[in-house]
Amino acid sequence: MSQDNAAAPTKAGKPELSVSRTEPENTSPRIPAGVLTLVTVVLACVVAIAEINRLTGALRDKQDRAVSLMTFVGPSRLWTWEPSGDEAFGRLADGAAIAVVGLRWWLLLYVVLHVVALGCALLLARRALEPSRITGWVLVAAAGLWLVVDVLVVWLALLVTRTEAETYSAPLAESTESSLTPFAAGLAKFAGVMASIGWVLALIIGLLLVRRLTQERADRGRPRLARLRRVGRAVFIQRFSVFVVAVIGGLVVLPGGEIRDQFPDAVRSWTDGELTGVKDAVVAVLALVALSVVVFLTGRLRSTWVWRQRVSQDQRPAPDRAVYLWWLAVAGVALVGGLVVDLLGMGDVDLRVLGLFVAAIVAVPGLSWLVNRFRPQAGPSLPKQDEPLARTVWMVGDIAAGALLAIGGLGLVRAYTAPTVLGFGVWPALALIVGGLVSALVWWVVAQAEEALNRGEGQTKHLVRPDVMTDLGPKLGIGLGVVAALGLIFVLFKPLTAASWLGVIGATTTVLGFLVTLAALAVLTVQRNDPLPVFRLFGLKHTPLLTLLFLVPFLASLGGGDVDVHRVRVVSNADQAELAVSQRPLLAEAFDQWLQQEGGCVGANDVAGHPVRPLVLVAAAGGGIRAAVWTAYGVDRLAQHCGPRPIFLSSGVSGGSLGLALARGEGYTQAAEKLAEPGALTAAVNGLLVRDLLASTTGIRVNDQDGTPNEKWLDRAGLMEHRWESLAPVLGENFLGSTGDSGHLLLNSTSVGTACRMIVSDLKLTTGVEQVGSESAPGAERDPDCHAPDSSLPAGSVDLLHQYTPCLKGALRNGTSAMLSARFPYVTPSGVIDGCNDLTKQQLVDGGYAEGSGLGTLVDLGPELMRLVRAHNLGVLNGTEPGGSLVVPTVVFLQNHFGTDLSAPPSGLTSELLAPPIAARAKEELAGDAALRQRTYAQYADPIPCDPAESCESDIPPLVVVAPATQPSVTAPLGWTLSERSIERLSQAMDFQVGACAGGLCNLFAATRR
Repeated sequence: MSQDNAAAPTKAGKPELSVSRTEPENTSPRIPAGVLTLVTVVLACVVAIAEINRLTGALRDKQDRAVSLMTFVGPSRLWTWEPSGDEAFGRLADGAAIAVVGLRWWLLLYVVLHVVALGCALLLARRALEPSRITGWVLVAAAGLWLVVDVLVVWLALLVTRTEAETYSAPLAESTESSLTPFAAGLAKFAGVMASIGWVLALIIGLLLVRRLTQERADRGRPRLARLRRVGRAVFIQRFSVFVVAVIGGLVVLPGGEIRDQFPDAVRSWTDGELTGVKDAVVAVLALVALSVVVFLTGRLRSTWVWRQRVSQDQRPAPDRAVYLWWLAVAGVALVGGLVVDLLGMGDVDLRVLGLFVAAIVAVPGLSWLVNRFRPQAGPSLPKQDEPLARTVWMVGDIAAGALLAIGGLGLVRAYTAPTVLGFGVWPALALIVGGLVSALVWWVVAQAEEALNRGEGQTKHLVRPDVMTDLGPKLGIGLGVVAALGLIFVLFKPLTAASWLGVIGATTTVLGFLVTLAALAVLTVQRNDPLPVFRLFGLKHTPLLTLLFLVPFLASLGGGDVDVHRVRVVSNADQAELAVSQRPLLAEAFDQWLQQEGGCVGANDVAGHPVRPLVLVAAAGGGIRAAVWTAYGVDRLAQHCGPRPIFLSSGVSGGSLGLALARGEGYTQAAEKLAEPGALTAAVNGLLVRDLLASTTGIRVNDQDGTPNEKWLDRAGLMEHRWESLAPVLGENFLGSTGDSGHLLLNSTSVGTACRMIVSDLKLTTGVEQVGSESAPGAERDPDCHAPDSSLPAGSVDLLHQYTPCLKGALRNGTSAMLSARFPYVTPSGVIDGCNDLTKQQLVDGGYAEGSGLGTLVDLGPELMRLVRAHNLGVLNGTEPGGSLVVPTVVFLQNHFGTDLSAPPSGLTSELLAPPIAARAKEELAGDAALRQRTYAQYADPIPCDPAESCESDIPPLVVVAPATQPSVTAPLGWTLSERSIERLSQAMDFQVGACAGGLCNLFAATRR
């Protein structure tokens, strides 16, 4: 090693922790801005095309089958040529005509995006392949062929005769012939064939690329493969930065519907026209820029460490007393923090969990001291000099920082392509344009900024350049760590305030950035020295801090964790709660009370000379806040038609349970829309990443300082409940209080330990049969037996309040009861009920884990309920109940998922090798919604026992399915926040159910009157 590169001695005679101050020329790598720009533009076009394809996927042909643009020209044509091009495009044109949308303009936009993506992809392929004559001809053939396909698509778009000005007519629906002219059909068939060949050529180009990367040269071996491996090692070294990029990108950019559309829909709320949206947008942009700067700085610090090892060849000092003290300081901070929180009344501490955490940390230096005393280990040898690796690590860190800014642009493209295509106004279009410009220009800006920093003089150069960074590096790390720690402390004590300030995108970005900053700085700190002897004993060359960061929380949770962390919230005292539970009516008593009520709907026509009264039962399927809004809309339409309290009882799952609980109060549709704002989800994110993580790992439960004086600790589920209660006060009321428009409630949850359905109900669902397993010895803990014979209890179920009210030691709120049915890890945690009276602890999660529609509970209650209904109807027919009305049950199934009205494509033969796994789905089919709808219909189809010679059929249908119609739109995602566009889409879909008379509620309303 040269004198210039030697480590400078400190006053203590030990090597300095900074790198050498030698300033070599031309050592700073440059990010490939041109290549990265091409990649980002391709990704932006692919994301936009995916959104257009998702819109076309909501079109329905004449047979109500889904169609999409990718069926016509997508990659599926690589392995199947069916349907043919003319059939695929014909169905697409018919679907556009039925939905009255402008397919022509969608196709033209697709072609523009495809041409741009194709051009950029070909430039990338040419650069990667360095084409020979053969590969050059393959690239030219692929480009020419795809251009032909695009020209044909444009031609077909111009030939489409039905535009948005035309309407769907009966002859079009009844016709079985293709709506395309013979010439258009021929063009479409030819385009389909060309697309298939084009995908074959794309596959060939991919294989050529793999061959090129692994090709061995006689003079240099496999340089491209070595370069690829070097990049892989650099990505691993910069894994903290790459992890942040992957998480943010996956949440914001990844195409798809349902849960993958949650964060993009939150981005759409920025243009809802309210100041809150503008504020959230500004905060999110600033947070993303700040996170990019943090990732850049931590990446440079990481690169400095690699440069020392691989270029300067500085020998890392052996672990000294300071290293041991660092580990002890971490344990000390946790111990002192726990004592301060406990002594000052700022929260509670589980000393067992805290002791395990401190012991695990102290064990590292303790065992190292023992190993060093009795079995000294030689330090690891100096790694091989590898300046290309150091440069690559430097470059990967810088690229990760720029990638976050690129993700911002791609996120706007992802969120606003569909609203722009659908013509939702100027602001979505401007947001899309901004996203496109950011995607195209971000790498040029990043490259200019990087070059300016690398050319910097004086302190700037010594601060950010890994090859010349001085002791300013540690100072920079300390500064970043202090800022991150203070930010996390604020979120820890004021989670709801932080949620209101940051918004869901800003909170996720900010908190994740704080956590990764502390983790990265901790890794950099411990890796300045050789690993401790206990790690060297196992042959490790570096301190496995990242592994420990995941291993310690995992080990702390193996025993189920602290019961108090996710304990179910309760109010009032145990005596009052047990009394209220014991006074719940049985199903028969509730039915008798319903018969005495006046008002409600009656059948439009009499049956056997008697008036008919519908017994409305509701099944509200799960689906997050979308399900809550849809359920509230459905109950409201029933109340508008039949008057107040139109429903006898309701079974809910997840978000459907929340909607049913809201319907116990006034103005519940507006309340459901309020709950769709991002505050609750943001609070849950803060709880997940900060409060719950700290409590589960160290046992330190910090009290919420946001105005909840009656509750010492709130986990992320409690934070969501508290936010809900502030927006909808009915959710804070006692669950066993008065009912509302949703009637008696059966809210379905699932036990993790027993796999039983746990029902929270204001009805007494058991007749007194002991519901505790008999296999355990007397006095031992026992699980509740969900298979005990009880005719009034649904199969595989436990009446939760009957069994566990003494363990709860209080009463449940409406919001807490709904949350027990809606706990979907990991956004919301499982709810824990402590054991008592020999009963085991229970860990409850979303009811959808057992059955997600709510129909299963009604089917299982059917025999008992139909016995009561038939007995009453028999009395009416026999004259023992003069003046009474015949009762006809009708189940209203509020299914909030889109696409339920589509017909499945015809099946065909499959490979004999694949037959067993494909046939296994029959088990799921028999337990799915379709089978449950059949069982529901059969269970409630014959309520009037009359002479077979007489006609006793009612016009009231046994089952009514209320689901949003499938059509191109911005669909509401599966999650806990909705934009105004998504809420508007749900409202329009419910209005269509009532007004268009295409099924659903319209059929029920036609058979009944107020």
